[in-house]
Formats: sequence, structure tokens, C-alpha cells
Amino acid sequence: MLIEDMMIVSLAGALALIGAAETAPAPPVSRWTLRDDPARCLLERQTVEPPGTLSIDTTPGSDAYRVAITGRDIKGATSLAPAALTFAPSPKRLDGRASVAKLPTGMPVIWMQGVAPAFLDELAGAETVTIKTSQGVGGSISVVGAVEAVKAFRHCETDQLIDWGADAAQFAPGGARPVALKNRDAWLSNTELMAVAKELGQSNIDAAFRVSVSADGVVDGCRAVADAIDKGVEAAACAGVLNKPLFVAAKDPGGGSVRGVATFRVALERRPSRRN
Repeated sequence: MLIEDMMIVSLAGALALIGAAETAPAPPVSRWTLRDDPARCLLERQTVEPPGTLSIDTTPGSDAYRVAITGRDIKGATSLAPAALTFAPSPKRLDGRASVAKLPTGMPVIWMQGVAPAFLDELAGAETVTIKTSQGVGGSISVVGAVEAVKAFRHCETDQLIDWGADAAQFAPGGARPVALKNRDAWLSNTELMAVAKELGQSNIDAAFRVSVSADGVVDGCRAVADAIDKGVEAAACAGVLNKPLFVAAKDPGGGSVRGVATFRVALERRPSRRN
């Protein structure tokens, strides 16, 4: 999907463009693009002058977003540090932690993970988005046309959740998606994570799992989002959430409880053993 900015050209400029249409290539334009992949929605804003990119990435149902900005004006490098995400001209800010590095292309990038859903509401009304760390390192980008881009991004999430079994009524005006009662990183205990690690053997994992949520807020189904995940790993990860009341149930516009779908991640990395 492609959402391009509108360009206003003077009459003289328009005539010049018509005369040169057969010989001159069309100039590049700033634009929004949406990738709708299985279990992933990725929205990007690419600007021509100054060159830069805003990237918004999510697994539908996670209620968390990864937001990244690239640009030549981003200076320095840092691991996770306190940071603020702001939306000019609004005074609203979202606090979190950001990292600064360089992409393989050499382009500097600053990004935040675990950004709350309120980000989309603020983005829709913004002219500029900025991420700035407590150390003063930051990046900004113009987000003209964000209203339609955010609408398309939300459709991407909604369509996938409905495909997974969520009741469509919760996405109508006045409805509400299921709300987790505690941080998803705390859903699995250390013992349950060790069970997943045992199934993994010497492998690492960073995988998403989707859960179906009953009208009572109880997880009554669970499976890995990716078919390639080993069934033993899937069973171990899902055992820690099945039949547990982990949500306030999804609501239809009238306030009635309906079925919902959500996702969570399990990330484990094997560290090499130390030898004396």
C-alpha cells in the first residue's frame, strides 16, 4: 500500500513539467508505505529532504510498537538510555528507553521498543515526530499525511486479529480490545521459562505466540504465530498461560464481553559456558 504526499505546483512549473515529461524522470516524493505480512504490520514514512525514515513495527495483538527514526542529523551512539517520544505541535510525550546506532548502510538510527498504543493516537495528529535521549541525542522526521497512514496501519492489525478469531465487534467505535492485567513479560515464571529452555536444547528463540481470550478474560487457546516453531517449545510456552485469567475481556460497543486475541513474545538466548 502506498500513500503519497500531495504536491502543489505553480502554473508555470506545471507547464515546464509537461514540456519535459518525455525526457525528465519524475522527482522523488516523500511517502508512506505499509507492509502487511503474516503476523506483522510495518508502516514507514520516507522523506526526501532531509532524507530520513520513520518506521513503526508491531506484531498484531501485542499492544506494543517499535518506533525507529533514521537521519543524518542523528549524532552519537548509545545503548538503552532514558528517552522521550514527542509529537509537535502537541505537548504530549511518551517516555521510554531508546538506543542509537548505525545501520549497515551507515545511516544513523534511533529507536524505542515497547511503545504504548497511545503512540498511534498522537501520531495521527502530529506534524513532526521526535525521539530524544536524556543525553541529548535525537532524531526528528516530518509526518505529513499521518491520519490516513495510521488508519491503514490499524486496519492491518485489525484484519489479522479477526483472522485469528477475534470478534469484529470490539473494533467498532465504542468497542475495546482485551486488556492485559499484568505485563506480558511476567506471564511466564522462571520455572516455566526453564521448561521452554529445556525444549530448546542449545538453540535460541525469539518468537511470538498468540492467545485466544474468552468473554471472561481467560486464555483458552494458545499457539505459536510461526509454523516453524517446534511443537515441544510451543507446548512449554503455552502451558504457562493456558486457562489463566490474564485479561479484562474485549468489549463490543454496547459494553458486552466478546472473544479477543492477543500476542506475547518469548525471547531466550543461550550463553556460552565459561571455562576456567
